[in-house]
Amino acid sequence: MNLYGLAVVLIVLTVGITFCYTFLFNLSEIRVSGESDMYSAEEIVAAAGIKKGDNLLRLDTEKSEKQILDELLYVETASVKKKFPSSVEIKVTRCIPAYTVYHDRGSLLVSKKGKILAEFVEGASGAINGLPKIYGYNPSVLTAGKMIDTENDHKKDAFDELISCLSTKGDSDIASVDMTNEFSIIVNYKNGMVFRMGGWTDVEYKLNLAESVMQKDTIRGKKGYLTMVGTNQCSFRMTDKPVGAPDEN
Repeated sequence: MNLYGLAVVLIVLTVGITFCYTFLFNLSEIRVSGESDMYSAEEIVAAAGIKKGDNLLRLDTEKSEKQILDELLYVETASVKKKFPSSVEIKVTRCIPAYTVYHDRGSLLVSKKGKILAEFVEGASGAINGLPKIYGYNPSVLTAGKMIDTENDHKKDAFDELISCLSTKGDSDIASVDMTNEFSIIVNYKNGMVFRMGGWTDVEYKLNLAESVMQKDTIRGKKGYLTMVGTNQCSFRMTDKPVGAPDEN
């Protein structure tokens, strides 16, 4: 009797699971929201590889998110959520050009999250006015649609922290960053101030410290050099001709 009961339970479970994966939780509604001025809702759904009639239990949301990011160049983030019993919600955000990263053969237009939007060969005009210019990063990835990367872990850490910091601040007052030497990173501000940041660590803290020093009454409006002294101090030296970006020297 115990074996008979166990067999009945297993049969019921098998039938129930099969029913759920075939007849129940089938997709009848797909909602698309967020920001995307480049793609229609239909294009986003197609890139996700989702269609009405698909079973929610079989749906791989992570795979769909990756497909959207891989296929739609100007989508920055993608979220696919199951809404039981029969709907899916797709939310996307658009890529915003944020940096021009220079390398030996040209430059890359990069989004706020570090996604490569375009590559420009040497001599072509790839810079967008007002965007910070990054020098010395030595990108190892040049393909549009991929995340920018470098084989130098120190420079990667510095760049990742830099873009994370600037993304939270909105419009940047930084004109360029030279990280050719990861032990001596130089930040050029639009107001003519040059910040000798030092090494690749604690980038966010150092930038915040430099900005607070520039806002002091005795320094505001002046041009010159800011230099990290130790780990928690920043000195100022005024000059009429501060260092420019690498292509302006």
